[in-house]
Amino acid sequence: MEDFISRNYKYDFSMCNEPIELVADDYDLSEFFERLVGILEPVSNEGERIECPYCGAPLMVVYPDRVEETEQEVYLGEDDEPFVDLIEMVEELVKEKKFRTVIDDTQMYGECRKCGNTYAALKFAVPTTTNFESVEELRSFLNSAKSEGDREYYFREFSDVAFIGTRYIYNEEEIWEIETVPFAYDEAIEFTCVFKKLYDIVMAEE
Repeated sequence: MEDFISRNYKYDFSMCNEPIELVADDYDLSEFFERLVGILEPVSNEGERIECPYCGAPLMVVYPDRVEETEQEVYLGEDDEPFVDLIEMVEELVKEKKFRTVIDDTQMYGECRKCGNTYAALKFAVPTTTNFESVEELRSFLNSAKSEGDREYYFREFSDVAFIGTRYIYNEEEIWEIETVPFAYDEAIEFTCVFKKLYDIVMAEE
């Protein structure tokens, strides 16, 4: 694989090679997740094409009511590795009653079948009308919403990252699943630094 640190790939977080200690008092996560939901916009009827951040190979097209994947799978590996530092920070805020609910966080990896490069993404589950006391409770509700609820797709692109949002309505409750589109990734990337970059981008929006 080419050394992409010196390249200008689309959605490239290669500058995030130093770990950052996530201290709860340094981040207004309640405001962050409210803004993250608020900045998303409904997907147009023409759809949004999601591509490999390296070579531009099509990965999927997001429409208002569905996602159509190409012959390439977006994530080829397991997607259950938690973003531990962020989860612990959210749990700390919940215990201190500074944040009203649990947020679920997942980091994911995949490999482009065309160019062979590895990409990554971060995904958040954000409840907006229901308060959950545990990640397990949130995940159970989200799984039910995915299988039985209604859904709408949203999208927002910035210069350094783009977000895909899925809004689920289930039992008259609302929950969002928001993920970054795949970004360029290698083993030197620190996800704590990636989160800080995402935080700064979202919080800069009026």
